Amino acid sequence: MSSYQPEEGGEQLPLVTLQPGRDRRIRAGHPWVFSNEIVGSPTAYPPGALVTVVNNQKRFLGIGYINPHSLITIRLLTRRAGETALLLEENREIRVDFWEQRLQEAYDLRVRLYPDRTSYRVVY
Repeated sequence: MSSYQPEEGGEQLPLVTLQPGRDRRIRAGHPWVFSNEIVGSPTAYPPGALVTVVNNQKRFLGIGYINPHSLITIRLLTRRAGETALLLEENREIRVDFWEQRLQEAYDLRVRLYPDRTSYRVVY
């Protein structure tokens, strides 16, 4: 895996770097980054700002939104590199079709996993 490089021609989000060894949970699928895992102070970012999360070697871990006033400082939206364009409108708002796609993926997964069920919890 190489160091993070912003998408060609895409919008570059602010970079948040994790402390050494603090990327293990994220790589295992955990969706949150805690305030004590971040290099530096998260108060430099406005609440709700989208950020790119990288490990201490600058390897991409995900894109999420930050709340510098919470113990759960970053909630990841995607671990897929190259999704900045899919995520953002020109005004830096999260695109509606990003949410539509994610909800459809969640529903499709539940249909495959539980074919005999008639109801599902799609969002937690």
